[in-house]
Amino acid sequence: NADDLDDRTMTVEAEARAEEMKDIRSTFAPLAVAMLYDALDTTGMWMEQVVYDTQQQFGSASKDILVSLFETFDESVNTELLTTSQAAPGYWHKKALSLASIVAYDGHRLHETFNDYDMDKFLGSIAESHLKLNRCSNSRTFFEC
Repeated sequence: NADDLDDRTMTVEAEARAEEMKDIRSTFAPLAVAMLYDALDTTGMWMEQVVYDTQQQFGSASKDILVSLFETFDESVNTELLTTSQAAPGYWHKKALSLASIVAYDGHRLHETFNDYDMDKFLGSIAESHLKLNRCSNSRTFFEC
């Protein structure tokens, strides 16, 4: 019967398409996550360099200058400027760290696209981000670098 043949052909095509999409996803999802992580982490490190340079240039006045800068980029009245202001390094390290939740979320199933090597590399990067966030979010030690 011609209808049965058409149904089988469409099923085979659908299965082939699904397999291609799985291959594409497993190839490019880990790359996209790695690229986003690198962009967020690099931005955080760049902002840390801005903080360091400001401290070197302005000494004891640097805290007021940096707080003013951070407030400029955070429209909310927030006492956690070190992690909420887009001008603060902690904001970017926090965003990089949040990728772990996105990758781990079962609804997205992104964790299934990572091979062991890529997952180990990603988890190492997330651990580094956690350390960087701890360093950049404590106001007592942050301004005394």
